[in-house]
Amino acid sequence: MKTIEHTSTSLKLKQPVWHGWAFGFVFAAAGALAIVLFAKLDVLSCSRAPLTDSLCHLKRSSVLGSTTQTIPLSTLQGAEIETTSSSDGGSTYRVVLLTPQGTVPFTDYFSSGYSSKEAKATQIQTFAKSFEPSLLIEEDGRWLAFPFGALFIGVGSAIALFLGRTHAFSFDRHQNTLTVQRGRCQDHYSLNDIAAVEVEESSDSDGSTYRVRLVLASGEHIPLSRYLSSGRESKEKLAATIQAFLATP
Repeated sequence: MKTIEHTSTSLKLKQPVWHGWAFGFVFAAAGALAIVLFAKLDVLSCSRAPLTDSLCHLKRSSVLGSTTQTIPLSTLQGAEIETTSSSDGGSTYRVVLLTPQGTVPFTDYFSSGYSSKEAKATQIQTFAKSFEPSLLIEEDGRWLAFPFGALFIGVGSAIALFLGRTHAFSFDRHQNTLTVQRGRCQDHYSLNDIAAVEVEESSDSDGSTYRVRLVLASGEHIPLSRYLSSGRESKEKLAATIQAFLATP
């Protein structure tokens, strides 16, 4: 909460809105990034033709476009599974094609689900060692990436709209009023109705967070921010400023 004006007759406070926009942007950006990175369709198609060159085509399609890589069938030796491990001990996998020139990733990302990767690798391995006329294998990440990304974009947008609204308090001694603005809505109270100014505290395993709130004679609480945050000292200082303003005759 930022002090906009502080005189003997007026005290104006305003919650900076950029915090909400920034927090919402992080969620929305994570959703958009998930769509870009994982909303992909990878298709491997191979065909054996006695009178023409036998080829495999690896087509990658995403929201950014598509690319196709051609691999001579004579160079396809089989397939195997690559594994990568994270710091928490989990593993993700991807299928790679084996050629004399090295490995060719079937997908450019790793994902969970070893059994499905193993089944695809076995199909490719069997095809490479047999005389089957064709092979068609797909890996479609769109069914998970699009809903996941859309969810994060939606949550981020909601956070930005909720936390990014104007949240301001105006204490006016001349009018003896407190005006509370939340977005486009305004509420008015008499300064005489304010019985106390408190620092609200919430504690969990991660520590404590705080916010200042006004306590009315009716028992109603008016929080000065939509959420609790760290920094007890700054909240106590703000509460003392409000108390001193209200106590000034």
